[in-house]
Amino acid sequence: MRAILQEYGTPGGLILDAPCGTGRLAPTISERGRFVGLDASGSMLAAARDKQAGALFQGDLLRLPFQAASFDTVLCCRLLHHLKTQAELESTLGELMRVTRGTLAASFWDSLSLAALRRKLPFVRQPAHRAPFPKRWIEAAVQSAGGEVLAWKHSARYFSQQTWFVARKR
Repeated sequence: MRAILQEYGTPGGLILDAPCGTGRLAPTISERGRFVGLDASGSMLAAARDKQAGALFQGDLLRLPFQAASFDTVLCCRLLHHLKTQAELESTLGELMRVTRGTLAASFWDSLSLAALRRKLPFVRQPAHRAPFPKRWIEAAVQSAGGEVLAWKHSARYFSQQTWFVARKR
């Protein structure tokens, strides 16, 4: 995430972290800009407040309490793999794209990672609440929201299921 912010972020810009959880990314985000966090969980936000993470808001990711184009950069880490369908993916990315005036960077589980391919074997238990997505679904959802994917970022292609994409509004 640090490298993504350095390459695609706006230095000193306003950066939304949604969902922000306990604010664990706030120090890294604050190195590059002004941190704003949003999460649905009051207890997560309380932990973030204890860390003095910055401006924090409680809210629903599908109805963000911000005007369109409010942020230079929007980050979404460790959420998309909890979605089940392409429609949920499109709704979520549409709302995140709505509030950025610059870039959106989000992590997802790549359906071509070894872990995702292993999950297709009949004898492997699959967590029902987490799902990998094909890159074409991500790209289609971003395009549907009026954006374009600029880059795919992998820590270890095929071995790590978590992948990042960076998109911007067209």
